[in-house]
Amino acid sequence: MLLEGRRLARETAGDISALANLISSLPRQLKDSVVHAVHELYGNQVAVEAVGQQRTDATQPKQSEAMAATAPMDDLQRVMAYAGHQVTDRGGFVYMVGADGSFEIVHAPGASQKAMGRRITAAGVYGKAWLTLASLVPVVGPGRPAATNTATATPSPAPQHLVHDAPTDLASGVAHFKTKAPTVAGDTLDIAQTRADRGLAGTTYSLSGMTKPEQAAFEAEVAADKNKLKEGKLSPEERGEVTADIAQHTTDRTRINTDYAADLASGRDNQDMFYCSGLSIWTMAAAGYDVNAQLVGSDGQPYFGEEFADVMVDANGKRVYQKKNAVGTARIGINKKYVTLKKLIDGDPVAIEIITRAQGRTTGGSVGEIMGTGYQTEHAGEGLPLAAHGAAGAFEFAGIGSEVSELEQKPGDFAQSRRTTTADGRDTGADVKHRGFGHAWQVLETHVVGEALFGQPGSPTPKAGKLEGWHSDVAFTITNDTDPSKVGKHVITHARRIEAQSRDAVANKGADSNDDGGVQRTGALPVPDQGLARYTGYVAYFGRLSQSRWFGWQPATAPKN
Repeated sequence: MLLEGRRLARETAGDISALANLISSLPRQLKDSVVHAVHELYGNQVAVEAVGQQRTDATQPKQSEAMAATAPMDDLQRVMAYAGHQVTDRGGFVYMVGADGSFEIVHAPGASQKAMGRRITAAGVYGKAWLTLASLVPVVGPGRPAATNTATATPSPAPQHLVHDAPTDLASGVAHFKTKAPTVAGDTLDIAQTRADRGLAGTTYSLSGMTKPEQAAFEAEVAADKNKLKEGKLSPEERGEVTADIAQHTTDRTRINTDYAADLASGRDNQDMFYCSGLSIWTMAAAGYDVNAQLVGSDGQPYFGEEFADVMVDANGKRVYQKKNAVGTARIGINKKYVTLKKLIDGDPVAIEIITRAQGRTTGGSVGEIMGTGYQTEHAGEGLPLAAHGAAGAFEFAGIGSEVSELEQKPGDFAQSRRTTTADGRDTGADVKHRGFGHAWQVLETHVVGEALFGQPGSPTPKAGKLEGWHSDVAFTITNDTDPSKVGKHVITHARRIEAQSRDAVANKGADSNDDGGVQRTGALPVPDQGLARYTGYVAYFGRLSQSRWFGWQPATAPKN
């Protein structure tokens, strides 16, 4: 993807207008690669100007599109009081309320991406549209934290926040999910680092809740029992005992898996076993989020799907369990499945199907029969449904954060990659599908080139030497201690991660005393992330909690003298 981005960028020869037209016409993944290539080939300023121009050129309104309208002053004052909040209209467009009472489009559905960045003002050519949007403002309650940037700011060069169709108030979302006392001090990145501090010697990677030696012993015992049955040399009494042992092993394994899931969801401070998205689940739980809380609509009712089966019924249509009482059969709902924050972070296929089918609904309730479509559930737009984006999609639907572009990632953001798989040989050729395979991690730090205010408390760290004051086109590192108000426009080149990983993928195998892998800090990895060469359909999604200091961030500008 990056090679193709470089090829396309070279064809424009650095012409800003040509670059802007090119960028505006590309899909997201390729667009990111072109922006990255432009930075490499022509420098930060050209990249920033090209991205900025493609937003401006594509969204300039024509005077004939709408008649200007004058808004009553009390309406304007009411809207201005909601500066920094978002409004979603019925068409799926999301608007950010400005300090002047304007509405800026920050998310546009499907083929309407060219509208991104358009500002709708009370006295402009979209005056009538402004009145319609102003009528929606009261449904967006106070509670969005003010942006941490106190320096003079300009719009981000490429904001790509994605907001789901069902309008969810961030304040109510946080109030619904962040209901427990934290078990580990600090923000989510601080909490993840407490596991990374233990390293590979103090943590273990496991999908099952057992260490490798434990799982090997477990499987060997089951295999031995099955061989005894296969040989057919047991007495009836012995055969019954071995069969009971195998059944007990299954029960034990279920209990171990259940206990493991409960430990991660509890956020207990001495947890030392993780898998990739399990680390994200534990981190959220340790920060005080109830990851088992159900997603609910504006009516307070949970979203759910139902499992149906053909069962025996009596003359009144009531289910019966004895054939003698039955007069026929009927297909009825026998079990309800609910959606939780944990299930979405974990990529549970049933939860993905349910919430994707409910997308756009503000009220809870049943979405009907669970059809088993999972990651292939029909949805609007391209690529995977939002619910399959791991933590990013979970934050959106839960109303506790938003998805951000890979090129906008910052320390503390949660990430999830997905790739297609052959599903144990069931798929062939072009039929390979996304079935949940991928990896999850948290962003530890980002390496960038751009503008910043150096030499002050909270300033980012330059890659070379010491700097004082405002500088442009500088390579620097953004960490969890960096003050967003000291950071200007920039282009990301690399990022480090905190991740729970298996032994075959950890960087320092010599430190893996358990021979299982564990939680580690990675080295600097290139951005955009291309995945391994053998992967197909590789994508990566990034989610930001509303309580992140980078939520709502806009680049700072040079202080005025």
